[in-house]
Amino acid sequence: MESQVYLKGSLEFSRPLKENEYEILQSLPSNVGPSDHCGWTCTYNYLLWDESDGFQTFLPWLSYLIQMYFDKWNIALNGSIQWTSYEEGDCGVLSVRDSTIYVHYDVDSYN
Repeated sequence: MESQVYLKGSLEFSRPLKENEYEILQSLPSNVGPSDHCGWTCTYNYLLWDESDGFQTFLPWLSYLIQMYFDKWNIALNGSIQWTSYEEGDCGVLSVRDSTIYVHYDVDSYN
């Protein structure tokens, strides 16, 4: 059984999404990306967790979205996402600067 992962925070876009970009991200088919479900959602200004259960692939999905969409649209992401789960030591922070992802494991700053 997968451990539930909780994410807190959001990543800001360097510019607001255009309507067509927003629609593309809101309707990603299940047969693309690193797993069957993308647990990221967006507003026109931010990328954030959709609060779905079992979203263990948050890092591969973030990398995929940056490479396949945001880089091509000349949108940089910036911000921090904290994660934690029920498994001891499974926590940390994803820091994103100009779409470069930095992963800091075992950082329990979720509270």
